[in-house]
Amino acid sequence: MKCPLLSALTLSLAFCFSAQAAKTTPLLDAETSWNGGTFHYPEGTPKVTAVKIRLKQGESTAIHCHPVPLFAYILKGHLRVTTGLGQSRVFKRGEAMVEVMDTWHQGKAIRGPVELVAFYAGAEGIPVTELEGADNGDCQP
Repeated sequence: MKCPLLSALTLSLAFCFSAQAAKTTPLLDAETSWNGGTFHYPEGTPKVTAVKIRLKQGESTAIHCHPVPLFAYILKGHLRVTTGLGQSRVFKRGEAMVEVMDTWHQGKAIRGPVELVAFYAGAEGIPVTELEGADNGDCQP
């Protein structure tokens, strides 16, 4: 004779123990960007965009800025980010960061190729990246 109550209890206990087995590792907890700058969320209808970015050894991004917050996780390699004012920091595999906002900067793959995942917290109609030379009055050196 089967006991449905016992089966349900066994299933519930199994679920509880498997849920408790999940482990989390904090990657980022920040109130400023990597250079100490502020960031803010744009007004409007929220839009989250995620992209994977790959750079070959020695390759650089175009000089650009982000009018929306960008959070990134380095999957592979070493990425040097340098602002227009010469502030620089190297991020390596396994590190997360809040990218500078409204600040001209450039990334470069050093010590091999780089792969990262970037998450933009934007809004409908607002570009996630502006290239140097674009008419963006908010971008500063």
